[in-house]
Amino acid sequence: MVLKDFWEGYPDETDMADMEEAGLGEMSAVDLVLYYSEEVARRGRKIQEVLENDLPDVRLEVFTDFDELAAGLQRPEVNPAAVVLVVGSREELDEFLELRPILENTPVVLVLPDHTEATLALAEELNPHYIKPPGEDYVELASILDELLEERRVAAALGEPVAPDHSI
Repeated sequence: MVLKDFWEGYPDETDMADMEEAGLGEMSAVDLVLYYSEEVARRGRKIQEVLENDLPDVRLEVFTDFDELAAGLQRPEVNPAAVVLVVGSREELDEFLELRPILENTPVVLVLPDHTEATLALAEELNPHYIKPPGEDYVELASILDELLEERRVAAALGEPVAPDHSI
């Protein structure tokens, strides 16, 4: 099977049906998950805007409530290429540790509130793919996420499994 649209982005619906029929796995209904709490809403909305502008074809799901995030990540149709967590405080980062079993097979990108040793040590417990220190430049973040999305596209086209285990 040839994926004629692969290099242009996602395979079209016909190609996706062919992929599933050939046992090549399913594509997720969500490409990226973004979480930010009210505590960091301004920064979170800015990141969301950058992602929507720089990655316009990406299916982005945004959560602003921790419990909704936890439930959303366990839905079978939510199999993102990456989860972006915009952290407002060390206490909030500590809460994310509860999600480790859900996030175990999904690249995590953390946007931290500070770069103190204590915060970085706690962040490392989530085994993040990328840590963004405080600051307003999110272009590099979008570039990192684009690379993760491309890895997902290639894996799906090659028939490699892309579905993480969502159980806790």
